[in-house]
Amino acid sequence: MRREMDLNAGLLQAFIRKVQDGQLPVRIQRGVPFTDENGTELETVVIGHPDTDFDFNEVMAEVINEHYHLKDS
Repeated sequence: MRREMDLNAGLLQAFIRKVQDGQLPVRIQRGVPFTDENGTELETVVIGHPDTDFDFNEVMAEVINEHYHLKDS
C-alpha cells in the first residue's frame, strides 16, 4: 500500500525512529520540507508498506500518542 501525506516535522522524526527501532516493513520517501500558513513545519512524504498483516493506522496512532504525550510533559 502507498500513502502520501504531509506530516509535522517532529512527528515525522518520531515515526522514522519507530520504523527503525521496530524494524518495521515501511519505506519512507521524503519530500521537501515547507512551512504552512500557520507557521507549522511540514514535510510531504510517501509511505509504502505491505497490505498484509502490517497495521499502519495502529503504528501511526502509537507514534502520535507518544510524540504528543512527550511534547506535553
